[in-house]
Amino acid sequence: MADKTKEKKNPLVSLIGGLVMTIILVIVVPVVVSFFIQPVVSDAIGDTTLVGLSSGAIGAIVMFIVLVLFMLLLGGGAILRRFGIIGVIGLIIAYVWMGQTWGWVLPVIIVALLGGFSYLRDRKKGKK
Repeated sequence: MADKTKEKKNPLVSLIGGLVMTIILVIVVPVVVSFFIQPVVSDAIGDTTLVGLSSGAIGAIVMFIVLVLFMLLLGGGAILRRFGIIGVIGLIIAYVWMGQTWGWVLPVIIVALLGGFSYLRDRKKGKK
């Protein structure tokens, strides 16, 4: 049985994977959230107040949780885990291609910080 960490990834597949995941996150997710998820959440919450929070605040919290879940599934960290550095390069290319020239900076910084923390944690545990 092959070890997943040792498998070679096709660079073209990784690049296209990073492109596609970024385009889905930046274009498709906001449309799906706005037109499908948000109306359902608003209808489900209705005009209620819970622990001093208005229905608008509760709806905003639920929508924030939904967006965070999409970010975990499709964001820079997920791209790095699935497609490696080539996938992150695809993320950068996708942002530039969509006209958001500097939109890639924050996801790449977050990926770099999390990668650094992960490296330090593994090093502290004695792994290489």
